[in-house]
Amino acid sequence: MSLPTDFDDCQDPQPRSQPLPLQPVVWPVRIELRPRDAVAPRGMDFLDVLERRRSIRDMCPAPLRETVNLLVYGHAQRSPWGTNPRRSARFSHSAGALHPVEVLLVSGSRRNRILRIEPAERTLQLLRIADQAPLNALNAKLAEMLPNARGDYIVLLADRSLTASQYSSARNLVWRDAGALMQTLHFCATAFRMAFCPAGIDGSEIRDAVFGADDRFEGVGVAALGRPI
Repeated sequence: MSLPTDFDDCQDPQPRSQPLPLQPVVWPVRIELRPRDAVAPRGMDFLDVLERRRSIRDMCPAPLRETVNLLVYGHAQRSPWGTNPRRSARFSHSAGALHPVEVLLVSGSRRNRILRIEPAERTLQLLRIADQAPLNALNAKLAEMLPNARGDYIVLLADRSLTASQYSSARNLVWRDAGALMQTLHFCATAFRMAFCPAGIDGSEIRDAVFGADDRFEGVGVAALGRPI
């Protein structure tokens, strides 16, 4: 799917009078798992979360169930409505309630598994890897940037066509939504007493690892997460 020609222009975003056609994304799912219902954090009020939120660069791996609980809790959709596109309320805000930013988790002792947090059904999808080389390159890049972050990491992957189908000049909205989601997950990590450290890279290698060349998607953020040391 090609993006509309006005996606990257410098004008202010505007709702389209006539939305563009949108094809659903087909994710290359190998296995889909349903984790236990997400459990909310305990014992920290909102002011404590605001005051304690910090980037923690030194961490060890957390059990997968803890990491998935955090991500499902912070990213799952609530109160959905509409079809094509589906809209929903969530903890992070999003232009038009579209939520185009997906959360992919890179996990495993060799960081060789890519899992998607499916926000509607709150499931965990193990994805097929089409090309290992981009994932290896992203692993090496993050290890150089955060050598003491030995846990898993997430990549925020934006479906740019989703926002562009409803808005002209939509790129700024995609990046705004990505920042809102990254901050929301950082707050959630603080509430769960987990380590979280955003990295200054976009992580588009994950798109190439999963889909190959496809201008529908763009990496819009990477963060390491685990248990603080």
